[in-house]
Amino acid sequence: DLSDNIISLILDIYAQNKKMLIKMVCNSNSNMPDYLEIYL
Repeated sequence: DLSDNIISLILDIYAQNKKMLIKMVCNSNSNMPDYLEIYL
């Protein structure tokens, strides 16, 4: 139903943001920051 769709949409957006964050960190030459561990 509608609430399930909203929850899955939020989870999809959260997963995409995690991938973007990991991609940003991997593309940078610095050491992996501490906040990355929180999102993994």
